[in-house]
Amino acid sequence: MEAMKETELSPDLDDDGKKCHHRVVEKHDKTLEAMRRMPANLRWSDVEALFKHYGATITKGSGSAITVNLKGHKGFFHRPHPEDKADRGAIGNALELLKRAGIIK
Repeated sequence: MEAMKETELSPDLDDDGKKCHHRVVEKHDKTLEAMRRMPANLRWSDVEALFKHYGATITKGSGSAITVNLKGHKGFFHRPHPEDKADRGAIGNALELLKRAGIIK
């Protein structure tokens, strides 16, 4: 395995060299803000990453179907293809799942 460069390590480390998660949380906060604006260019993989950040399990069904289980609440989605762009209906359903799970109001 190839060694990582110093520049690749430093964004995930704080001043003491300890691993930190603030950049990850910031990315998910930006995804959530974008979801609330219902953009036409939001990446579905970012929405799935947001679900996982809040502890969701994602189970693949047949074809592009997935089930997201978030704090005991289920959502059913279809991964977009061939592009990774979430449509507004999927974003609305994702926001509804986050509300039901108590993640957002």
